[in-house]
Amino acid sequence: GVDVTKVTLVNTTANTQKAVYAFGHDLGVGGAANLVDFASIESLTVDCNLNGQSGAMVAAGAVRMMGNHSRVSFVKAINWGNKDHATPTPGFVFLLITGDLSAGVGVAGVVNCGIDQCLAITPTLPPTPPTAPVTVFQVGAKEVPSGTAASGDAPYIRNCYLDAGQVNSFGHDVRAISMSWCKAGVDESHLAECILALENDEALRREYGVKARAFAETLDWSRLIPSWLEAVGFAR
Repeated sequence: GVDVTKVTLVNTTANTQKAVYAFGHDLGVGGAANLVDFASIESLTVDCNLNGQSGAMVAAGAVRMMGNHSRVSFVKAINWGNKDHATPTPGFVFLLITGDLSAGVGVAGVVNCGIDQCLAITPTLPPTPPTAPVTVFQVGAKEVPSGTAASGDAPYIRNCYLDAGQVNSFGHDVRAISMSWCKAGVDESHLAECILALENDEALRREYGVKARAFAETLDWSRLIPSWLEAVGFAR
């Protein structure tokens, strides 16, 4: 369980800027993509151990992976953060990568990866705030993306909680949620806000009602049957 099983990131020395994770993998091996399809990390605590990373430009996170239907659920991250003052390259705590078209990987996009019911608490905040940010929950591009954007399908971030540990001073750049390089992504908290906005705006409801009626009319059987018959005929 979350408070029973604990994984601690070992001490490392990063001589150049490096993001280190307790769980991760090479995105490409031998010139080909190295996906972790259907990988699932769940029900444990990750001690990211930022203070144990001795480089001056290092970030420490919990999970970084790329794969179809991969997910992280019921995972608590502690002692995460970023010490980079020079580059600055962003750090991440939970990072599910939706695609990578860089040489040696060549993944146009993965399907249905996500972060569900995860916690990020008790960060390690250096006395002097770093110039680089930390994004806690991200589905999208890797730390330093290639020039060509990939596009994953239907990633999600659901029911997650963050306590960034800042009470009086907010000098550390901690960002809660990021979603990029994807289509049909789901952020359920944002969905709830949209539903409330629709409930409280009569004019918006009327506008959406007209658009919904117009779309529904395109689904009339007289329009759909010819395409179905064409598809069946092609299959035969």
